[in-house]
Amino acid sequence: MADNKKKNSKTINFAEKKREIANKKQIPTEPPLIHHDNRVIQYDINKMREKINQKSKNKKPRKSTNLSRSKVQLALYSVIFLLFMILAVYRVLAITHIIELDKPPEKFVSQSTKLSTDETVKYQDIVESLLAKEIKANGNIDMVTTSVHKNGDTVFCSGYFTYPDEKNKIYFDSVVKKDKVASLLVNGFELKDRKK
Repeated sequence: MADNKKKNSKTINFAEKKREIANKKQIPTEPPLIHHDNRVIQYDINKMREKINQKSKNKKPRKSTNLSRSKVQLALYSVIFLLFMILAVYRVLAITHIIELDKPPEKFVSQSTKLSTDETVKYQDIVESLLAKEIKANGNIDMVTTSVHKNGDTVFCSGYFTYPDEKNKIYFDSVVKKDKVASLLVNGFELKDRKK
């Protein structure tokens, strides 16, 4: 009998097989994209539209930085182009002598070289304060400005100073432009622009 059961285990139970086939038929399956006759089923256009709409809804709105960047670039290029044009026109006018650069007048006019008392004192103080700062001494230096005159906008001062307990005069010359000392010479040495 045991042998008979083993033989029965290899037999097919048709009732169970029939139920399996019925269950498979009840499960909904999507239609295949390709039929057996090799025709392609068209994709549902409505589904495609829904996907496109969904993607466009999920997109973040783009900032309009490209527009402002292009405006800035255009403005920058315009300014550079304008500067080159101005330089080119200026150069052409200077070469053709339409614009005269630092041309002396055909006839010079007399100008006064004298300064008022207040202006003289002001320029003397400017020169003497710089001279006192630049010259090292053990005491006060005696300074005397012998001449102050102007030529245009430039003021020229000359004079001398003496060290304490000495009688030798040391002469200096200075040039003042726009209330600032441009040059201060003492015995041939420039004191204004020297490095300390």
